[in-house]
Amino acid sequence: MAVDPEVAIGEDGTVIVIWDCLVVVTQKICYSEKTLSSGSWSAEAPISGLLDCANAWIGIDNTGFAIAVWYQYVQSNSNFSDVFVQMSTKSSGGSWSAVTE
Repeated sequence: MAVDPEVAIGEDGTVIVIWDCLVVVTQKICYSEKTLSSGSWSAEAPISGLLDCANAWIGIDNTGFAIAVWYQYVQSNSNFSDVFVQMSTKSSGGSWSAVTE
């Protein structure tokens, strides 16, 4: 299930969509991308770490360099703890970097 999608379009024609997705029992940040000149989207893939994550934002510059930012958290019932802001970056045509806080 996809929740809270965010879209960024670079001047180079790179389009990246990120959203909150459920992977088995953990809420992750997933993405898909394409270029405006190609007709197909990449397969959905998670970019976040091992714990629950939500509320992602994405930005992309004129060269296709992207940065994604989100919250990672631990949830017990309605209580949230260990909340951190995390990020990953990606150059045009490259892979997402390791997650950092």
